[in-house]
Amino acid sequence: MTRRLLAAALLLATLTACGDRGEDASTPEAGDVPTTPRALAWVAAQTLPAPDRASATDDFDELGRDAVGIEMRYGSDGEYDGDLLALGVSDRLPRDLVDCEANDYLSGCVTTDDGVVLQWEEQVPEEDPGTVIVIVPRAEGAAVLFQSGEPVTGDPRELDLRVSVDEMIALGQDPRVAPTTTQEAVDGGEDLAFWVDS
Repeated sequence: MTRRLLAAALLLATLTACGDRGEDASTPEAGDVPTTPRALAWVAAQTLPAPDRASATDDFDELGRDAVGIEMRYGSDGEYDGDLLALGVSDRLPRDLVDCEANDYLSGCVTTDDGVVLQWEEQVPEEDPGTVIVIVPRAEGAAVLFQSGEPVTGDPRELDLRVSVDEMIALGQDPRVAPTTTQEAVDGGEDLAFWVDS
């Protein structure tokens, strides 16, 4: 009886170890190829629904000249440009961007246990729908995301947004969302049906 239990335990341990290796294999890895706007859009489309369109943007000036950024649009209908989700990466991060006390114009600012900074500005009815910002600091630099379009009426973690805060964080924490990425991401970015050259 003891021998059977030991054999079963060994089998279970073997299966568990195999399962762990399988999960590790599916985790994205960082790369050493300079990223491109198209590569960022390709990685984003692996995590989020594909946007109606995406293009390069220079809206991330505060991250420095070498920042790479994209904007993606959801819900475009010909008259409305669509809700905006922007993503930028850089090898630098100005400290004032993540200082909640320095940004007192915000409606809310919190730092999560893993160091992610979530900021938001609530809507001004008939003027501004509000903004949700996620900053993912790295050893060097950061990934910054912001979205605007749907009304921000309070803590965005409690709102039913087109792209949830959890999805924004997951994208920002993807190791391929960085100043360097994988060759697969760069190659994938060359063939995007939703990409628009700006």
